[in-house]
Amino acid sequence: MRKSHWSAFLFFPPYGIPVYRLGLATAPLILSLAQHPDMLRPMLARRFSSPGDIDAALALTSAAGGAAQTRRAAARFADRAMRTLETSGLATRELEAMAAAAAERLA
Repeated sequence: MRKSHWSAFLFFPPYGIPVYRLGLATAPLILSLAQHPDMLRPMLARRFSSPGDIDAALALTSAAGGAAQTRRAAARFADRAMRTLETSGLATRELEAMAAAAAERLA
């Protein structure tokens, strides 16, 4: 597998396990299923085991804007979490730091 920014983003979560080998999908791939269900679902079902599955999934996810959708969703959830806090103490600062770190990881 050619490791690129996309392959790292889609298939290697922070703990480093190649999730495609487990038949799992990250948010960009899941969000891309809406646009390409007939192509992505079979790849996911066979755990990306057929030749070309990984490259095809990367291309389809890229074309569907899966990474951008994931960044927007992460930003929405972070904003919602910030609005739910009623205090401006340590919990707020910690949540701000966590949300910023998560958004930076997705950028």
